[in-house]
Amino acid sequence: MARRETRRIELPPAPEADVLASCRDLLRAKGCRVERRNTGKFVLPGSKRSRVFRAGEPGAADLFGCFPDGRHFELEVKRKDERPRLEQVRWLREANRWGPAFWVDSTAWLERILPALLDGAIVEYLPDRWRFRVELELPGGRKTSAWLMEAGGDYDLGWPG
Repeated sequence: MARRETRRIELPPAPEADVLASCRDLLRAKGCRVERRNTGKFVLPGSKRSRVFRAGEPGAADLFGCFPDGRHFELEVKRKDERPRLEQVRWLREANRWGPAFWVDSTAWLERILPALLDGAIVEYLPDRWRFRVELELPGGRKTSAWLMEAGGDYDLGWPG
């Protein structure tokens, strides 16, 4: 009897909004206080000219809150196999001074590291450099892009002291 060939169907990664919602639900189920932060730039139409309204700090993490023990955390959520942008990595590294600030690209990854974070683990950013593509605005309003090497968002969990 001839063996039938089977094809594996690749599903596209879940949208970032779905990953974010499931991460938020997981954190709440573990007793965390979680808030969603909206950031961005919006154009407000005006009668004579448009105005730009900026909400939040560039690069600020998607979620923030407190673990049940009261420690503050910042969490950037990406869709599967995506990494944070340069301004997001900079935000996380700076915010890590206040409490664990980290990023995940799946709920499964958050489920894996959350028990250690709830037990008091800290986030330690590694010195490995990442390559970032950045947009630059030139005099006269022209834009271009360039590559920049800077400390990236790779991290490990450690214990205080």
